[in-house]
Amino acid sequence: MTAWDMLGIEPTDDLTVIKKAYAKKLKVHHPEEDPTGYQKLREAYDWAVKHQKQIAFSPQGTAVQEDERWLGNEEHEWEDSYEEEKVYVQTPPWIDWRDSQTHFRRNEELVESFLEKAEELYENFSDRISVDKWTELLNSDVIWNLELKEEVSDRLLDFLHEHPYLPNNIWQLIDNSFQWSHEITEDEEDFQERTSSWFTSYYKKQLADFYPKLSYTCLLQAGEMNYDAYLSYRELAVEEFMENKLKKAEEWFDKAYAIFSDDPELLRLQGSLFSRTGRMKEAIEALARAVKISPDDIDAQVMLAYVLYESKHLQEAAAQCEKILSFLPDHLDTLSIYGKSLYEQGKLNESRDIFKRIKKKEAYDSEAISYLASIHAFMAKENKREQKRRQRPSARELSKELNKPSLLKNISFLFLYLPKIKILFLLGLLVYSWLELENAVYINPLLFTLVFFFSLFTDSIDLSFLDFRAYAWFAFFIWTTWRVVRELWKSWRAARY
Repeated sequence: MTAWDMLGIEPTDDLTVIKKAYAKKLKVHHPEEDPTGYQKLREAYDWAVKHQKQIAFSPQGTAVQEDERWLGNEEHEWEDSYEEEKVYVQTPPWIDWRDSQTHFRRNEELVESFLEKAEELYENFSDRISVDKWTELLNSDVIWNLELKEEVSDRLLDFLHEHPYLPNNIWQLIDNSFQWSHEITEDEEDFQERTSSWFTSYYKKQLADFYPKLSYTCLLQAGEMNYDAYLSYRELAVEEFMENKLKKAEEWFDKAYAIFSDDPELLRLQGSLFSRTGRMKEAIEALARAVKISPDDIDAQVMLAYVLYESKHLQEAAAQCEKILSFLPDHLDTLSIYGKSLYEQGKLNESRDIFKRIKKKEAYDSEAISYLASIHAFMAKENKREQKRRQRPSARELSKELNKPSLLKNISFLFLYLPKIKILFLLGLLVYSWLELENAVYINPLLFTLVFFFSLFTDSIDLSFLDFRAYAWFAFFIWTTWRVVRELWKSWRAARY
């Protein structure tokens, strides 16, 4: 049986094909389950890679004839050597890799030692989530050995495919060392063949910015438990929740909760799910518990304030916002919830102050602008006695807060908003009609307009001497004047608002 038979492929000089075949066979001859088969697979792979490199370095036109044979008895029992027929190439000379068993075994020991340390880290949960421990492991000498790094990468990938529950920052460290995300980008189908479609999707999510970065540290307080079972349920719950499959997500949440019920990350996600399904009481209970377990969890704190506001517990929502703002005074989401809670309680002065703070931070915040306009409109409707009793701001102050521009600014905006081509055309028509009308009636068109207007109400003014042409130009003059005034008014309104 040849090396190609061992790899399960036809003879080739395509390194990608060789690597894919090796990765596929590695699942059959796992080093822990079939060490003998694995060693022979590795020897076949090493030989095939060297064969490919020899072909790559051979001068074009050189005839290369070879017959790879693995020596053995009639039953094809595997031995530790194989022989080749002579290969006629100019450079470089053939290297018999079967003579380097000592070197191979020493390298294999380095790889095995690395994998054993990785397994030990994973089994000890506090070490599993330790950045320092993984950094130390990933700085091992074997990682810097270019001859072994690919083997380490394949073996570690195989291990983590079966043991995938690590914090996002650990996955980032591993990816920095082995660049698996780059492999996925280059050939995702190949990566899926080496692992699985689920793991490929899972791995991409762990490195993605949009995916929730769930904490693992809270589980250190859990004591003895099946960490991987819990984390798998939690991960499945998050996946279903992100895809808005809320019923299925709740089933996974319940399974995770049955194993460990004091995970603030799980409680916060449950609170969000309950809120989305309209179960506000359960949402408040879950979020309040999350905040109690992890007082520094800002996301849970803000979500609790939001759910309290949505369920019309306005005083509790305002109190929760005050608690957050005591150590995060400029948290915009909290300020928004606080301002709306005060507004719906009728505390317009306090609500106005909060939305002014938001507007100071975000000048074009549409929600703040809308609420301030509503508050000011309500205040403007109050009579002076009510305004004084409730200590409302003055009309001038309200106008200033609404950012109404001065007259000078309005005029400058007017020229900015004028549709220049259209207005110039209309002005040209107006001037032309003015001149023609003046020639027809022999007086100033504005004066004629007044005369015409009064002639409608008295018989003492006689305009019978005017012909049709004069009336036509008068009508055209009135029309152009009206159009010019109309365009100016539209531009003025745009400038003001």
